[in-house]
Formats: sequence, C-alpha cells, structure tokens
Amino acid sequence: MKRLLLLLPLLAGALALFGAQAPSPAPLQPVAANDTRFRAQKLDMRNVGDATITILTGSVEVTGTNLHITCDRLEIISTRVGGGASDLAAKENRFKSLIATGRVRIEQPDSRREATCGRAEILPGDGRITLTEKPILVDRDEKGAPIQTLAAASMRLFKGESRVEMDLLEGSSTKISDLGFEAPTAGQTATPAPAPIQLNVPAAK
Repeated sequence: MKRLLLLLPLLAGALALFGAQAPSPAPLQPVAANDTRFRAQKLDMRNVGDATITILTGSVEVTGTNLHITCDRLEIISTRVGGGASDLAAKENRFKSLIATGRVRIEQPDSRREATCGRAEILPGDGRITLTEKPILVDRDEKGAPIQTLAAASMRLFKGESRVEMDLLEGSSTKISDLGFEAPTAGQTATPAPAPIQLNVPAAK
C-alpha cells in the first residue's frame, strides 16, 4: 500500500527535546529545523472551528529535530494560521498536541536516548512528552550499548533538559547509575565506582 508523506511547518525547535538537529533516518529526506515530516498509510482529516484534527494510521513515522517516532496511530491537533480552511499545510500550523498509540517508539539521536510505550502524549507548547502504558527508557553510550534502562508506570521527558520524571511501579525497584563518577587522572589513586543507587517502591497495603 502506498504510504502518504506529509510535510507540515512547525515552529522552530518545538519538538526538539534535547538540542541540535540530528540526521534523519535513511528512509526519509533531510528535515529542516522548522519542519516535521509524517508518513503513514491512511489519513483522516477534519476541521473543527479554527483547529485541524489529523489522524494517521498504518506504519506511522514522524521525523523532526532530534526526534524520530514510530507508532500504529497518531492524532494531531493543530490550529491554523493563514491558508484556507481546507489547507493541511497552512502558512503556519501550531501543534497543540500529538498523541501516539500502539507500539510507540521514540528516539532522540543527539542524547542517545530511546523510549518505548503504548501511548505518548506530545505537547510542543509545554515542551513535554508524557509516556504511559508500560514505558521503558534506555540511555546508550557513544557505541550504542545500553548504559541504563528504566521502567515505570509513567514518564515525562522535557524539552531542552536531560530530565526525566517517573511514577514508579508499586512493589518495584529501580537502579540509577551514579553519573558523577569520574575515572582518575594521571597520578591519582583509582577508587572503585560507587554502586548504583536503588530506589524501592513499596506495594500498596
């Protein structure tokens, strides 16, 4: 089935969560700093007042500045500024929210961070992504090897910050690497790296 390729203007950096623009994945064309590209098999679009609701289904793929998302379904709510009522790519589409569901995978190449979950809500105006339905976050080193894997009931990622807020699962424990450890320089005595910090969440009584 032929896939649809959509190019919607986006306010510069609205979906850039952790810094500079990264190269686009091989199947997609390069993306400008103020553009986001969408691919899907089916599109359903309707106008409600000054808002446009666009629903993409079937092998959905989104590429923006330092952001690559794949999922089964994506619902986009945007307000139109300029262009006609039927113009999908109006002079400027201000995205209110993007909700991805079904086998969601989010990659942020610059920070070497990736996440998987069942549902992700992206709020460009707030600079926040909320992950729910069994979210798992993986941080990788420069060679691509995982250095930390976190699972939680829900997670929140923030634009411009290497910051993650998590609601941990009841009865679970999560290990967090000590990111402050540094290897000794010449002439210093080597000291062992501290053990990972373990957070325990008691089960509800």
